[in-house]
Formats: sequence, C-alpha cells, structure tokens
Amino acid sequence: MIGVAIFLAMIAAGGLALSQMNFLGEFVQGKVEEAAEKQLNLKVTMSPLQGNPVTGFTASNVEISRSGDKLLYIRNIGVDISLPSVLSGSPRVSLIGLDGVDTSLKALQELMPKSEKKSDGPTDIPIDTVMISDSTLRTEWGTVSFKPSHIYIKNSMNYDFDVTGAVESKDFSV
Repeated sequence: MIGVAIFLAMIAAGGLALSQMNFLGEFVQGKVEEAAEKQLNLKVTMSPLQGNPVTGFTASNVEISRSGDKLLYIRNIGVDISLPSVLSGSPRVSLIGLDGVDTSLKALQELMPKSEKKSDGPTDIPIDTVMISDSTLRTEWGTVSFKPSHIYIKNSMNYDFDVTGAVESKDFSV
C-alpha cells in the first residue's frame, strides 16, 4: 500500500514538473513557420515559442507577411492542445487565444488560401475555439475594435459566434 502511494506521488510530481517545463516550443515553431512558407507562401516571425504540450504554448509579436507586405500582427498568442486528441492520434487545438490582433479586411482576404475546388461537404478544422481580445480590424466601412470574443468552430461550414465590439464607436454583438 505504501509502495502504491509512493508510486502515485512520483507520477504526480513528475506530471507537475513536466507541466512547468519549456519543451518542444522550438520544434513546433519551426513546423509552423515551415508549413506557412510551403503551403501558403507566408513568412511568420515571432518571439520564441514558450511552453509545452501539457500547459500550452505562447508567443508574442507575431507577424505574418507575404512578399514583404505585413498582413497580420498579433501582440500575444496562446495555443492549448487537447491532450486526449493527441493520445487518440488525431491532435486538435482546444483554444487559440489572440490578443492585440491588428489587420485589415483586405489583408485577411489575401491570407485566405486560394482553393481550386469546392468540397462537397464540411471539412474538419482541428480547432475548437478562437478567443479574440483587444484587437482591431480595418475595413472600408470603418475600424472594428473587438472586445473579448469567442468563435466556436464545429467544421468549415458550422461556427458559433459570441463576438462583441464596436465599429466607429458604435457597439455591436453577434
């Protein structure tokens, strides 16, 4: 009985230590930058990715550009990975937190991949929730300032929004 208690205590201590360590950030950052370049012709620059798969990853001063044109800036980003999904072999991001996004509608349109064929049905997007705060989107109709908001993603055709903000100082919520 004492042996089981010691074993469980060692597992708990190991889990706690593991959750406090900073590992795989450099690997994940390299994969993100490589995929963005190869698949979307985008350059991603950011501070070193901190964290681990247990507690999530964070970065700051994220800039996404194409051909030298800055398309998107994110002051802080946090990514939490669903551990059960990793263990099942189908990794998902449970939450992406974006703080201080600065972009324009035109730049977002340029970021969207150009698809040659339409899918017959919805496509799985391995992201559950996107949280946006203190962010700005410039459009031809005015500047949108986002208050803390959430986008819940079910698939490529099914989203739920809980978005609040202001357009030219006029509050809105969706």
